[in-house]
Amino acid sequence: SLHDALPILMHFAKAASILGFQNMFHQEAPRELHEQFHGHMEAEGLSYGTRDEYEFRFEIYRKTDEWITETNMQNNSWTVGHNMFSTMTEAESKKWVGTTQQEMVEEPTHFEESDNGSVDWRSQMNAVKNQGGCGSCWAFGATAGTEHAHKRASGSVLNLSEQQLVDCSTMDHGCNGGFHTNAWSYLRSHPQMLTSQYPYTGRQGSCRASGGSVTVSTWSAVSRGSVSQHKASLNTGVLSIALAAGNRQFQMYRSGVLDDSACPTQIDHAVAMVGYGNESGKDYWLVRNSWGSGWGVGGYIKIAAHEGAGICGCQNYSYLVSTN
Repeated sequence: SLHDALPILMHFAKAASILGFQNMFHQEAPRELHEQFHGHMEAEGLSYGTRDEYEFRFEIYRKTDEWITETNMQNNSWTVGHNMFSTMTEAESKKWVGTTQQEMVEEPTHFEESDNGSVDWRSQMNAVKNQGGCGSCWAFGATAGTEHAHKRASGSVLNLSEQQLVDCSTMDHGCNGGFHTNAWSYLRSHPQMLTSQYPYTGRQGSCRASGGSVTVSTWSAVSRGSVSQHKASLNTGVLSIALAAGNRQFQMYRSGVLDDSACPTQIDHAVAMVGYGNESGKDYWLVRNSWGSGWGVGGYIKIAAHEGAGICGCQNYSYLVSTN
């Protein structure tokens, strides 16, 4: 009878409505993600000429979004988030790094040890710069050190030219990588010009250096793996360092103190260490990148300080430069 069948029909209706809602949510989720993706495209100034390209980039974005959600659910001391790397292939993201592993030939200098609790040199530095998709990080890491050395020596902050190093430092390889000590070897005999005289193009061109403002006198290597010696040298000034940045942990950093022992230690990127401190009981290094102020926290990242190679290998190739 209908009376007997009613509960069964109700049951089917309920099941159908649940299934209907599920289907609706399945359709809604991608739409939401597409909307989020459009917002990302706008924020990053991206546009795609074909449907295929759009779908290819959206798929990279979707996978990145999944990884971000999973990582941020782990209750880490840091968070990750979308940025310019969200739609890049691995080959494309590799263009944003450019330092090669090498031997540290210099004997480390011993720095007088005192832990000042915290150091932060950012107020004595230029705004964060952007190397773009040119593997010239070595020129930016070297120049951050040189600019601060000049500030210590003279009291004035100059904006010095990375492009001069890209074009003129023959021991380095322009947009295909280099190392800060090679850049400083060049700057011993060729003064570094101002960025206003020799602006950044993000491509290697022919060298057109003339005149210049700052020459390098010497540099000191910091003891590899030693937290106390890194702090001691940072008490004097900004360090030019190398680390492993060609990985998602580093590239997608958004906030907090990056403390992921799974971050590789094979270096591929030159940056500057500009201070140290403690956040929620965790000692960290304050590191200045050259991927613009939109990356990380205003262009900076905090990386946990542990004895040894360091998170992302950040304690193996650190130098303090001095200028004339």
